[in-house]
Amino acid sequence: MAYQAVQILLASFTVAAFAALQLGLTGPSDRRYLLANLIGAGGLLIFAIRSVELGFVITNGLWVLVSGAGLLGSGRWLQQTRRSRRAARRPACRLESERPAPP
Repeated sequence: MAYQAVQILLASFTVAAFAALQLGLTGPSDRRYLLANLIGAGGLLIFAIRSVELGFVITNGLWVLVSGAGLLGSGRWLQQTRRSRRAARRPACRLESERPAPP
């Protein structure tokens, strides 16, 4: 019974993430969405491997790979966004024509 309860809990991560996406509460590249998918599919993958259910192993294995790749990609995107924000805060170089004339 506890075995099934854990499976239901893990499945609820994936279903909740999908529901949030469909309801517009999150986006497909949102880290919370990807993390919920990774946790749910990763846990179910372990159960599928233990019970030797090839269809579920393939499905959840691919789900884990896609969610993990999305998380890695969103991390890179976040770093690029931070870099571009820092660059935008730096003062821009003035052109020669904009510089004040020497006294």
